[in-house]
Amino acid sequence: MGDYRNAKKGIVMEENEILFTTQTIYTYEEYVKYSDRVCRFSNILSYIVWMGVGVCLAWVALSRRGFVPALLILAACVARISRGPAVKKEKQRKEFDEPDSAANMTLTYHFYRDGFRQLSNTQESEKIPYYGMTIIETKTNFYLMYERREGCIIIKENCSSALIYFLENLKNEPESPLYNKNKPALLTYSKTTQELINWVGCPCEVFPAGAPEEEIFQAYERARAEAGAKGFPVLVAVNRTLLEQMELLKEEGVLMETLLSTPTEGGKQLVRDWYRELMEGLEENEGEEYVEQMRGSLERGVVYHCFLTPSAPADQYEEFVLFRLPVSVDEPWEVLAYIPMGCWNGSARNETFMAISRYWYEKYRAVPAVIGVDTLEYVVDRPVASAQDAWELAEEQFAFCEDLVFQCSTTGTLGELADSLMKSKVWYFWWD
Repeated sequence: MGDYRNAKKGIVMEENEILFTTQTIYTYEEYVKYSDRVCRFSNILSYIVWMGVGVCLAWVALSRRGFVPALLILAACVARISRGPAVKKEKQRKEFDEPDSAANMTLTYHFYRDGFRQLSNTQESEKIPYYGMTIIETKTNFYLMYERREGCIIIKENCSSALIYFLENLKNEPESPLYNKNKPALLTYSKTTQELINWVGCPCEVFPAGAPEEEIFQAYERARAEAGAKGFPVLVAVNRTLLEQMELLKEEGVLMETLLSTPTEGGKQLVRDWYRELMEGLEENEGEEYVEQMRGSLERGVVYHCFLTPSAPADQYEEFVLFRLPVSVDEPWEVLAYIPMGCWNGSARNETFMAISRYWYEKYRAVPAVIGVDTLEYVVDRPVASAQDAWELAEEQFAFCEDLVFQCSTTGTLGELADSLMKSKVWYFWWD
């Protein structure tokens, strides 16, 4: 992908940015598991050869010397085979204790788009390319075999689910070059995810559908802490419908360059006008009593401190992609220009999303964090402090997304939403 530079933002995206990091303590027990698995075929072959030689020699002895010599030959072969495990253990111990081995060291592995490096206390390896590498997977480990009998031990317990998913994709595509000097370096995921990565063209981390919500949220928080230097994060829930929406918006002229140049002032006035018009319509159609009941009281609000979209059924989304976009930490609403959405199911247009997001950022420091086919989530550093602000924000969020009250609450009241905003660091929107 090369350096991704944005002069306005001053952000540099490096192709050789570390995607994942994990550690392995190179113990004798781990080496034995590695050796047993890597050398399994040769060990079995050795037993077969010894047994075959024994049977052949015994057959010759039986035909020429009689039963007793044949039996002695078989007994000698069986004894040799029975000593095999002990001989193998002695050999493994000798190999592990060799002066140049990494015995009992803590090894760190950095994974990039096109290869990985191994770091110890004393040295750092050259980058080892994925292409041509064989990956052996067991219940507990991955063995990255860059030579026939040479490889690295990766312990699953020490890996994030995103790294495990990444290695499983590498394992399942052994003949596919993941890096081509003449093309962008891309990870191998579902076709839809790959198309989205191509579309956005920025560094990313991919999580499988069904990955723990807490792990995804922590990855987002880490990325946000590094946003000034490495790009602003946004999590995208991938499915085919989202990509089709983006393509339709592009055909309608909704382009990143256009959105970034569109004025984003006036978000407060927009959303307050929506609320006034919405309440006037409800009062006219349902009556004043209904409107008063719908206001409710500050109670029964749900607490949200983690993203909701990743908790959807695993078959709803193909994967989750955490992008790092060339967006300033002071203008986070611009992430919506890179992943356009809106104009469906009663939602606003994309430029309106950006204007309201700017207003909410400037007042509440709310940051667009998750984009799905019909969902949008924000994070705030702390819940809304005062009841007055909570009521005002609940009104605005109701105007922004009526389903928050009509379908996503237990009481169907603004009070429940306001109470939730006074407890939560995540704002969730869903359009039915």
